[in-house]
Amino acid sequence: MNPPSPLTAAVSVAAPGESLFLGIGGMSCANCARGIEKGLAAVPGIRAARVFLAEEIAEIVYDPAAISPAAIGDRITALGYEPRSLGTPPDEETGGGAVAFTAALAIPVAVLAMLVADSPANRVTQMVLSGVVLATTGRRFFTGAARALAARFATMDVLVALGIGAAWGYSALVLLVPSLGHNGMIHFETAAILVLFILVGKMLETRARHQAADALRSLTRLQQLPARLLAADGGETFVAVDALQPGDQVRVLPGERFPADGEVARGETAADESLLTGESMPVAKAPGMTVVSGSVNLTGEVVVRVTRSGGDSTLSTLIRAMRRAQADKPAIQRFADRAADVFVPVVVLLAVLTLIGWAVAGAGLHAALMHAVTVLVVACPCALGLATPTAVVVASGLALRRGLLVKKPSSLEALADVRFLLFDKTGTLTVGSPVVRYAGRLGEADEPDWSGLGMVRGLAARSLHPLARGVAAWLADQGVAACDPESAEERKGFGLVGKDATGVAWVLGSERLLAERDIAVPPVPTPLVAQAMTPVFAARGSAVVAVFGLIDAPRPEAAAVVAALRERGVEPVMVSGDRLPVARAIGAALGMTEIRAGLEPEEKWQVVREFRDRGPVCFVGDGINDAPALSAATVGIAIGSGADAAKEATDLVLPGHAIDLLPFAIDLARATLARIRQNLFWAVVYNALALPFAMGVLVPWLGPRGALTPELAGLLMAFSSVSVVTNSLLLRRRFPEPHPRPPAVPHG
Repeated sequence: MNPPSPLTAAVSVAAPGESLFLGIGGMSCANCARGIEKGLAAVPGIRAARVFLAEEIAEIVYDPAAISPAAIGDRITALGYEPRSLGTPPDEETGGGAVAFTAALAIPVAVLAMLVADSPANRVTQMVLSGVVLATTGRRFFTGAARALAARFATMDVLVALGIGAAWGYSALVLLVPSLGHNGMIHFETAAILVLFILVGKMLETRARHQAADALRSLTRLQQLPARLLAADGGETFVAVDALQPGDQVRVLPGERFPADGEVARGETAADESLLTGESMPVAKAPGMTVVSGSVNLTGEVVVRVTRSGGDSTLSTLIRAMRRAQADKPAIQRFADRAADVFVPVVVLLAVLTLIGWAVAGAGLHAALMHAVTVLVVACPCALGLATPTAVVVASGLALRRGLLVKKPSSLEALADVRFLLFDKTGTLTVGSPVVRYAGRLGEADEPDWSGLGMVRGLAARSLHPLARGVAAWLADQGVAACDPESAEERKGFGLVGKDATGVAWVLGSERLLAERDIAVPPVPTPLVAQAMTPVFAARGSAVVAVFGLIDAPRPEAAAVVAALRERGVEPVMVSGDRLPVARAIGAALGMTEIRAGLEPEEKWQVVREFRDRGPVCFVGDGINDAPALSAATVGIAIGSGADAAKEATDLVLPGHAIDLLPFAIDLARATLARIRQNLFWAVVYNALALPFAMGVLVPWLGPRGALTPELAGLLMAFSSVSVVTNSLLLRRRFPEPHPRPPAVPHG
């Protein structure tokens, strides 16, 4: 049997109906990525295609009934690019070796042209050496231009191929027919030095782009680590992480990363889960406790039973979310895309007009051609295409290192302008673990007997809501045995309803749920009102049998977050389903003045719409009861673990409940948008200033100093792309990595 091809290996993990991720080889500029997107989107069966240049990957959403992954790979090949497995390193087409080889040939050509006496042998030597450059390291520009034109789109390669091809072809023609040139002048050195300068620029640009994407590359490398799979007989073999299946057992030594999501089967340890939470404090792990892929085993050897692997694992979810995020395009990028689409044809037209204009003006074919070549080289749209993606990649990596997952970089653009930040209360502004401080029986004997509330504990245990968990924990402390309900339904924002084995209905929840079920709502006990507790009622049949008063303390960092948001011109607002007295008490403790309480999930959505009429709105919630509000906000931020929250239809994900990252998120969004605007400004200004010099329109007034040479144009073109990427990388200085807290020393 033949071994699987890299493409087969790359696509074999793509389940039907899911996105297909592939590496793409052969891209040279942002227009290449745009061309691949257009070429794939036109294929029947491909619903969408997004290509990200910085990491050289593509996400293709396709209909498996209409097209196969192999056919998608064939289409990419037909476009002139190479589909690759994600684990395959990209070819270093512009690496140090290619640059050194080009320099070894191009520099002697320049020396022969400028410092050595002119002679037929000299000219032939220049032609041969420069021809070797164009046929080897310079060939990529001609092949790239050919495949771009065949696919009916234009890239940087088209401009460069036209420039160096015209310079070398004209010089070769003059060498063969001297009467065609101005005094027989040749410019083989122009073609050779252009290739050298452009390769140097592309090498620096590529390294900078890879540096910008290093956060995602670091995550991807974690997927490629082998796992120690335990066999039934106790033997151990190393297998790829993708080969692990639920139920497999793996051994993980101290210092190694957990290869898949699972639970500890044997042993005890501590884990560093900062990859997901941004928090470096170790988390104790004992048998039965869960571990997440990508986190680090710190102290002890453990055996882990795999529960989720492959595309469903936490690490895979994070990588997939980041890849999609980095392929997402803010509105400001769409402007750059539209400009880049028409830029290359416009530049070619300007070059033709320049050639004709100088020829008509009587400057001669030599001068006209050199100005036209300069126009082709200097006006490459690479800087324009890199302006937004590089800033987005750097920002996404900076956010991930703090534990903040940016799922949609377009949300960074929106977050920068947010005026109102609406908070859910329970679990967001509060600790999220309400505890029962008051419990009373109603309609029973004076001496409370809690043993008859086993159904209440059984219902509460079915819910993920913090209030229900608090009631369940308190009843467990009282020794109440849980009864399994015959049926149970959670009413989001209200509580739970169910039936016991005898068919009697039970209700656990808010006053609103009681009213909905036509159950008389008793007066709230005085201690609950005085201490602003949240009441939870339990009813059997049509009568309330118990009431619980719970308190959920504000998060220690919440008040500082509220103050920091106001300093940034963002008004914090509490939007809660809890009773107004409770919400006001929490708001007063945090310094919040605008509070909306007693809201159903749908009513939260209406409040978000109300504030959107006043300005851009960000909503922060747990993603359980807040889905309508999260989707209605300008920016939706979910809180929770990276594994669960990454599945929510939100824009950003806060690890755990780290609301103290919100000021950082706003600062990062504003700084990123500022970098994008700076990059676009300088990319546009560069071309606006360089083109007149390249066309030579200032020569009548400034003389030869008013024109660029092709060689200088190539250097400037490379510098413009490098400067844009470097400016994006400067975000790292603006947001240095936080100092990790010292790990706790385990006892025993």
